[in-house]
Amino acid sequence: MTLDDVWFSFFSHFTRNKLIEQVEKKEITHVPFLYITSSKGDRHQIEKWIHIASETATTNAKVTWQTEFVRHATSIYVYRHRFFVPQRKSFCCGNVCGTDCTRLRL
Repeated sequence: MTLDDVWFSFFSHFTRNKLIEQVEKKEITHVPFLYITSSKGDRHQIEKWIHIASETATTNAKVTWQTEFVRHATSIYVYRHRFFVPQRKSFCCGNVCGTDCTRLRL
């Protein structure tokens, strides 16, 4: 599963919500921002829906996510939302990490 698949799954959850009219992702200096248009919902409902969509999009992947509220104007809510892929270790630290140990890679 690639990061594009995670984003696709994330956005597919918003089509089922009647409170959210439009979701747009804009990347500014390689940081993804979500512009969510909702005239019926409030900030807490939108954040709850972002949480649910993020959880379901990352269930089968080793991906974490972070959401941060930026601003609100009339019916547009702006969030900084990122998915993080864990980095692979490039050296052995000697702690016998188990599944992530570089000595056990084939």
